[in-house]
Amino acid sequence: MSCHAKHELRLSSFRYVTFCYRQRPSINFSQVDRLSACLLVKAKDKTSSCILLTVKQLGDIAISVSPHHTLNSTSKGVVRCRDLKLCVKEEIIRELNAQGVIDSQNITVQEGNGRRQTNTFILTFNTTEPPKYIMVGSYERVKVEVYIPNPLRCFNCQRLGHGQRNC
Repeated sequence: MSCHAKHELRLSSFRYVTFCYRQRPSINFSQVDRLSACLLVKAKDKTSSCILLTVKQLGDIAISVSPHHTLNSTSKGVVRCRDLKLCVKEEIIRELNAQGVIDSQNITVQEGNGRRQTNTFILTFNTTEPPKYIMVGSYERVKVEVYIPNPLRCFNCQRLGHGQRNC
C-alpha cells in the first residue's frame, strides 16, 4: 500500500502515522517504510490490506491509499531453455501468455566486439509468485527459478542500498 499525504512527510509525521496504524487493532501490518514522498505500509494479510484501502484520513492527516504497482501485481522468474533462444520477444510473450507471462527479457553476454544471446530468460508473470514450472510448446516442461536482481550499488562510495544521487 502506498499512502500519499497531502503535506510533506517529516520524520515526526512518519512516527505519527506509524503510531496511528498501531492504534487500530484491525490492521495487521509488518512494517512502514518511508519512501520519497509517500509511505509504504506492508500489510500481513488480505483483510488488513482491504481495511487499509478504505482509509481516507489518519488522525488529522488526509491521505490517499493505493496498492503498490509492482509489489502486489507481478513477479519475475528465470528460465533456461534452448528452444526459447530461437524465438523473438513478442512470440515468447504471445505463446506463454496463457501461463501468465506478460514480459520477457533475454540475458546477453559480452563476447568479442558484440553481445551474444544466451538461453537464459527473465520472465515477468502477472501473479504475485512465479509458477514452479512452465510448458514451452506442448512437450517441454521448464523449471522457473525466482529472479533475484542485483543489489542497488552506489558508484560513489561503493556501498549497497543506495544510488550515487542519494549518497
